[in-house]
Amino acid sequence: ESGKVRDVVIRDVRFTDVSTAIRGRDYLCNILVEDCEFAGCVNLGAIEFATTLDGAVMRWVTVRDNWLHDGEGMPVRFWNAANAGASAAVMEHVAVVANVIHGYKNNGLEPVYMQVMLGKAAPELMSYADSELQKRRDEHLKKK
Repeated sequence: ESGKVRDVVIRDVRFTDVSTAIRGRDYLCNILVEDCEFAGCVNLGAIEFATTLDGAVMRWVTVRDNWLHDGEGMPVRFWNAANAGASAAVMEHVAVVANVIHGYKNNGLEPVYMQVMLGKAAPELMSYADSELQKRRDEHLKKK
């Protein structure tokens, strides 16, 4: 189990030619990433925060006034990968404000520059409450 991280400010830092510059996991509270430069980050996300444990809590995380440029992948990524249910992870008060993204090449499956993902890292196909629809769920996958 990861420990709790609270009251962290990352300000006026330059990250160049790294895979993922900032990565935070699970119990995060009051985290600020501000006025930083991210150049040439080439992993899934230059800035990535995730909850991966059941019951984990991510609150008051802000990514503000940063310059993200000349990288590959998704510049900013928030990911709630913990299982759903009574002890599901919580993500609250997450903000991405006034950042500049320039020259990024997103060669991933999702043609976006910021992503908030809820659920498992490799989600299953959706299911239907209606049993008839559920029986036919995979039909469109087989037709080409």
